[in-house]
Amino acid sequence: LQPFVALQVRCKPLLQAVESHFRGRASTYAPRDVVRLLHGLQGADYIGVGQVALLWDVSRKRLHLFAGQQTLALAEALLQFRHGLPSAELHRRFRLLALSLQRSIRQLPLASLAAIARIWALAGVHDWRLLSAVAKVALDEYGGASLREEVSPEELSKMIYSYIKLGAPLHVPEHLLPCVHEFLLRGLQALETAEGLSGLDSRGLLRILLSAAMWG
Repeated sequence: LQPFVALQVRCKPLLQAVESHFRGRASTYAPRDVVRLLHGLQGADYIGVGQVALLWDVSRKRLHLFAGQQTLALAEALLQFRHGLPSAELHRRFRLLALSLQRSIRQLPLASLAAIARIWALAGVHDWRLLSAVAKVALDEYGGASLREEVSPEELSKMIYSYIKLGAPLHVPEHLLPCVHEFLLRGLQALETAEGLSGLDSRGLLRILLSAAMWG
């Protein structure tokens, strides 16, 4: 699919043949190939509820083989087509994704950690065990002023707002609170500088103001 996507050539019979091949031989696809197929279908604008359901059915029992970025790509697709899915099933799927992500979370760049917070917030899944692990890695690997060096102010503002939107710090279990609280504090401090604020557009500034107001 890659050259067809790059050239913006859309051939429906080819896409149908690719999907049929995947349905028939899904067990032979490595996690890397599953994600490449996902990206190819997305690039060809040939993805919907049916394709995502198929990708999930194939992937869910092999999530322990997925690298962090691969799991994150699957989470993005599930988020996009979550509407109509029963809440209990959505939460079950994201619990499985969280277990997979926690195994490789220290190998993820800060931009991917920010994506985890954003995706889980948009899905409305309050998985504080995963989110506290994300905060801990962000602090351990990118703590202090380097936060704004590793990710744009816009992405950092989205990450902070995602935590606040999910109820941090008030609704974080006590034993998981220290890392989350420290990350939010350092993140806001990193943005409350001339350099940090200058990197925010109007929506970014609004996110920071809302985060501060909701935090209280």
